[in-house]
Amino acid sequence: MKKGFTLVELSIVLVIIGLLIGGILVAQSMIDSVKAQSFIRQIGQINIAASNFKTKYNYLPGDSPFHSAAGDGDNKLEDSNINSGSTTYVRDFNYEFSNFWVHLQQDGFLAKEYSTLSADASSGIVVGTHIPSASGASSKNAGILPYYHSFYSYGKYKYIFCDWSTTTTELIWTSWGNQSPIFTPMQAFSIDVKMDDGITGFATSPNVYSYTGNVLGYGPTGADTCYSSSANNTYLTNSDIGCCMMVNMFIQTGQTQ
Repeated sequence: MKKGFTLVELSIVLVIIGLLIGGILVAQSMIDSVKAQSFIRQIGQINIAASNFKTKYNYLPGDSPFHSAAGDGDNKLEDSNINSGSTTYVRDFNYEFSNFWVHLQQDGFLAKEYSTLSADASSGIVVGTHIPSASGASSKNAGILPYYHSFYSYGKYKYIFCDWSTTTTELIWTSWGNQSPIFTPMQAFSIDVKMDDGITGFATSPNVYSYTGNVLGYGPTGADTCYSSSANNTYLTNSDIGCCMMVNMFIQTGQTQ
């Protein structure tokens, strides 16, 4: 006669399984928290460097006429399109926009933290060669770009965190489709809740804003991938990589420019 498991034994097994699952969830939450803190430290480091640069020269990195290649000193972080008057937002990796990191490093800011970065990305943006890698991201091709758009009344300057490995030409946003997500919704939420309000949305949460990788900031994007637009722009709870991020650039006085 075969002896089966008693109810007590089954209960013990179920308790052990529950503890294991709970431990895994707690461990994942801790990992996401550590990644979020790494990301936030990096943002703080870059903001301090950009703020000190502006305090010293009264110009943004890239816009400074005292560095090589010289900017025009008009207090805008421009690409050639903005400079010519054809757009009001950065579109191409060239001119002052591409010299943001170069100017910082020429003056010694972030020179130890990142390898020497180049402004020439005519064959495509490479993380670690043209822009710094983003801390705390799930993608190894995650990189940081500064951004300027005159439309943003609540902060014209931002940092953009995406995967840029699909960018094969100098145009950054050809057909607005060269960015790929780098965070899971829960990782993005962990960052957002520590830096801002824990919700996303172009107008509702402008300081830290998450979106999908194929549209840059024009209205809430990312529903069903990064967050739920039908539930107050709250982040989803899945573990799929579905979020890019934009974070306001705070300069000098702590106010967005």
